[in-house]
Amino acid sequence: MKKQIVLFTFVSFFINVVVHAQNNSLTLKEAISIGINNNPGIKAVNQVLESCSHNASAAKGRYLPRIDVVGLANKIDKPINLNFNDIRTVIISADVATYRLLGGQTPDSLQQALDKNIPSFEKKVLNDTFVRVMATFIQPVFTGFKVSANASVKKLEKEVAEINLQLTKNSVISSIIEDYYRVKFIEQVVQIRKEYLEDIQRHVDNAKKLYSSGVISKANYLRAEVSLSEAQRDYKQTLADKDLISILLSNNIGRDIKDMVLSSDMEMLQTLKSVDYYESKAEANNGSLKLLDSRKQMLKQKHKVSVGNLLPNISLMGEYQILQNDLSIVEPKWTVGATASLNIFGGASDINEIKAVKAQINAIDS
Repeated sequence: MKKQIVLFTFVSFFINVVVHAQNNSLTLKEAISIGINNNPGIKAVNQVLESCSHNASAAKGRYLPRIDVVGLANKIDKPINLNFNDIRTVIISADVATYRLLGGQTPDSLQQALDKNIPSFEKKVLNDTFVRVMATFIQPVFTGFKVSANASVKKLEKEVAEINLQLTKNSVISSIIEDYYRVKFIEQVVQIRKEYLEDIQRHVDNAKKLYSSGVISKANYLRAEVSLSEAQRDYKQTLADKDLISILLSNNIGRDIKDMVLSSDMEMLQTLKSVDYYESKAEANNGSLKLLDSRKQMLKQKHKVSVGNLLPNISLMGEYQILQNDLSIVEPKWTVGATASLNIFGGASDINEIKAVKAQINAIDS
């Protein structure tokens, strides 16, 4: 029974040691993953990418019609009336005159009857205060390529944000890999310095015995002491370097690695490919070249917009009055139509803008 208890205790202790070692180990892959998740620069670029994604979606919406509800509350200096009572007076006078010519009796009684039965020819057109609520509709038909170019630019801005995100990740990954293996390398240096220090200590102990026995001179013994002092200094300096490099790695991944064991081995690349292979990979994945290409594509879209400024803008439009009770006699309940505008003269700014964009494209090509 005692043997079983001892065996169980030993197995439990061994499992705890293994689990603790696993929890405290840090592979290069884990360090990169932690660093990417904790890096504030990557988080910031991710926010920019999210913003660009929403802008790209918003740009697509400009192809669709725009429908608004507009409310207006107005106050004018006085009501607007239409007064045609002069015409009414002429009509009544003409009727009375005709009646008199035909030999009618009591024309004054006829005039009074006409005044009473013919309504006033005055009509209120608009009150001095009025409210309008209307729905408006605008559908762009042709905008001189502005809508399509804007959508393309927003899409390119999203691609640029994706490239910047990858470049930022690449920079973080490179820095983590460099610091990770710096720590691994300095750990080996520390071990070498420690072993060397132990060897020198044994050498000093032997030299001390030999000096006490008179086998070697004091100068030889002092040289051994100097070597020990230098070994101790180098060992302490290496420990300080290790602490500094460990701090750099901790800052890079956003986690303290003081009690962690870096478990990924330092390995050399076993199989090398031709130089052409690495050149083609570098050119295909070069972020700076991708950014230049995206910049060129954006300038092409800007050139399209500059040319489009010389073309007309055409849109379909409509308007519907939601509150119709207070409309004036000259206001329709709804209208539909089309609008077109063309810039005739803009001080040659459009032409110069086209030339400027062309020069920028040539600069990127160069």
